[in-house]
Amino acid sequence: MAAPGWLATAVSEFGAACAAKLAGPGDREAAIRAPLENLLKAAGDALGLLAVFHDEVRDTQRQVRPDYGVAVKGAITGYIEVKAPGRSVDPDAFTARADRRRW
Repeated sequence: MAAPGWLATAVSEFGAACAAKLAGPGDREAAIRAPLENLLKAAGDALGLLAVFHDEVRDTQRQVRPDYGVAVKGAITGYIEVKAPGRSVDPDAFTARADRRRW
């Protein structure tokens, strides 16, 4: 089953933007944040949702601070934790206490 056209385009643009940013200096995780926001915005647009991505929003219930809090219609509806390319996202491989807590 092929991906919808908007998704194929959004993922292609995400990949190209990541490649360009990762080819330069700077933190690898930070480099993919803007492309990720654009990818997620494209998904929201396709679904008819205006999502706003708030940086470093503290989740007081879980006592963690993920990279983004996602707001839809003014309410935080979820969180996103970004990991640098090449870094494992397997929770069994997390060694840092903070990574385990965010998971």
